[in-house]
Amino acid sequence: MRKSPVCWLASALLAACHADPAATQRANPAVAPPAAAALQGTWQLDYYPDSLLANRDIYDNSNWSAPYAANLRFVGDSCEFIGWHERWTVKTRQTSPQRYAAGDSLQSWEFQYVGPNKVLFREVRPEAEGTSPWYPYHRVAQALTPASLNARVVKQLFAGRYRVLQSNRPTDSVLVLGADSRVRGLPGVARYRILTEMDWDFILPNGFSWETAKNKEVAQYSFRFAGDTLVLHNYEIHPEEDAVPTGILVTKPAMKLLKISAR
Repeated sequence: MRKSPVCWLASALLAACHADPAATQRANPAVAPPAAAALQGTWQLDYYPDSLLANRDIYDNSNWSAPYAANLRFVGDSCEFIGWHERWTVKTRQTSPQRYAAGDSLQSWEFQYVGPNKVLFREVRPEAEGTSPWYPYHRVAQALTPASLNARVVKQLFAGRYRVLQSNRPTDSVLVLGADSRVRGLPGVARYRILTEMDWDFILPNGFSWETAKNKEVAQYSFRFAGDTLVLHNYEIHPEEDAVPTGILVTKPAMKLLKISAR
C-alpha cells in the first residue's frame, strides 16, 4: 500500500523524535562564538597619540606599546597589533570570563575586558623583562594608521612659519612648512616628510627629510624640539653595539628653525 503525503510526514517526524541526539548534533554542529567575542572591534591606547603630540617625539613617547600595539583590532579569534613601527596578527584564546591571552611560553600577551569602552593589555616575557604594566585602551571607530598619524603630526606639530637660526644649506630667512607638507623658502626643496613608520633594520629616531617635487629625498635628519625651536640633527651609521644599540648615532645640529607662527 502506498502511503499518503500525510503519512510520510508523520513517519519522518516520528523518526526525528527517536533519532540519536549525538548523531543529530554531529550532523548539525553548533557554531561556537569567537573566543574574543567581547573584544570585537578596534581599540586605541588611551594616551596615544596624545603623548606623542605633547612630547613632540615619535620615537620614544609611549613606552613599549606604541611601536607595535598602539592599536588593537579584534576580528573573530584574531588580534591585529597596529603601531607606528610594525603590525602583525596573533590568535587569541579565552582564559576566564573576562580574560584572554595570545602567544606562547616565550612571549605572550594578556587582555582584560573591563567594559564596553575599556580594555587592559600587557606583555608577558618570562625569560626577559618579565611582565609589563597593564596599558589602558578605549574603543575607536578605526585604527590610527601611520598615514593618518603622519597627517596629524604634520598639521599639529610642524606646520607654521619659521625664522632660520642656523642652516647647512642656502635658505630664505623665513621658511614655511605647510600643513600639506609643502615647503616655501628652501631652494631645491618642495616637500618635507616625517618618518612615522619605521623599519627594524634602520631605526632613525624621529626621522625628518627634505624632498623634491617628485618626492626624491634631498637630505635626511633626526628632529628634536627645544621649546619653539625645531632642531634638525645629522646622524651617523655605526655597527650595533651597547653604545649605539640601534646603529644610528645622532650628532650635531644641521639646521635650527624658530617657529614664529602656526599655520
